[in-house]
Amino acid sequence: LCVFNNCKSTNPSGSWGGGAIFVLNSETIVNVYGTSFAENIADPGNGADIHTASGSIIVHPTCPSPYSSKIATKGTPLQIWGIITGSVFSYSDCQATEAPSPAPTLLPPFECDEGYFNPTGGIFSSACELCTAGKFSITTGAFICTSCPSGRFSSA
Repeated sequence: LCVFNNCKSTNPSGSWGGGAIFVLNSETIVNVYGTSFAENIADPGNGADIHTASGSIIVHPTCPSPYSSKIATKGTPLQIWGIITGSVFSYSDCQATEAPSPAPTLLPPFECDEGYFNPTGGIFSSACELCTAGKFSITTGAFICTSCPSGRFSSA
């Protein structure tokens, strides 16, 4: 439910794309609903709209709940690089229904301790996982573990 218009990939080496969305981490999952892409810019052949080097991007041709229209209006084809699941088109026209009364309370994401990560993005508190050998997390609330720099190690 976003509009990506005239966004630009800014990597000075010119080897990346994804003027609107760029996914690099293999553990990343991006679900895209009712989203419009227009006039985004990246180096030729690198996906002006979406670039996925790893991970998973799923473009849904529907509107999520609580939107009144479940069928989004199909737009222009996306300029992509990498593997995209679902439809490779821009979508729009998801109309919001009235907010429930009372509006639901949004809880802050669950944050794991140092040395752990939460692959659900903080949605589930029981999802904290220990970083594997060769990876680390030095902050609370990490959603991924980072690979150790060359010459360094983590015994996990």
